[in-house]
Amino acid sequence: GLQIVRFLGIDTQRTAPTVLATTLPEDVDDAVAGLQVFQGQTLTFDVATDDDIQVRSVDVIINGNTLLSTVAYPWDLTVTLPTIADLGTDLLDVQFRATDTGGNSTTTDPVQIQMVADVTPFEIVGITPEDGDSLLPGAVRSITVAFSKSVESDTVNSDTFQLTGPAGAVEPASISVRDSGTEVQLTYPAGSFDAGAFSLTIDADNVTDRAGTPLAATDVTSSFDIQVV
Repeated sequence: GLQIVRFLGIDTQRTAPTVLATTLPEDVDDAVAGLQVFQGQTLTFDVATDDDIQVRSVDVIINGNTLLSTVAYPWDLTVTLPTIADLGTDLLDVQFRATDTGGNSTTTDPVQIQMVADVTPFEIVGITPEDGDSLLPGAVRSITVAFSKSVESDTVNSDTFQLTGPAGAVEPASISVRDSGTEVQLTYPAGSFDAGAFSLTIDADNVTDRAGTPLAATDVTSSFDIQVV
């Protein structure tokens, strides 16, 4: 059918956009003054923007450096913080910059946030299929490992998460880190799960959280089998 498209005119008014942070992270330590978050944490900020023509982009600036730039509305301002060791300080000055299509920009005043260590133990809180499960053929295509805190994505690969089956090693088609880093999903090619016993081995000494803490000193294993029907 007929579609009518309206184009916005070129921004020549030299009027800078407005930008305002509407949602800040949850404070993880109410007993200490100011706003605290965990180092390495994944945060999502919300901002409200306005312009006489159109806002082109929104940036997240931390300690003077642009950590994220997005050009698609609604603005997805999700960032993963560095660790205190990597940054060299526990203090963050967070600002937001909106730029319109004419190149005019506005940057908010800094919001100071303090990073603190996350003392939550880094451990596995669930594996699907579960250890000891006996499943019908076709019931499995992927394996999911859930953690108590965010895993360092660089330590997640087919060497640190190995699956063996009746015919030997089973290579994943894809590995994804999801849910703000607290979940790893290994998806396998169709036909990977014939009848027999399967075992997932996690090289726990080389899988770490974002602060570099290993999962465990020894391998973690979880096994299940596919029934013969």
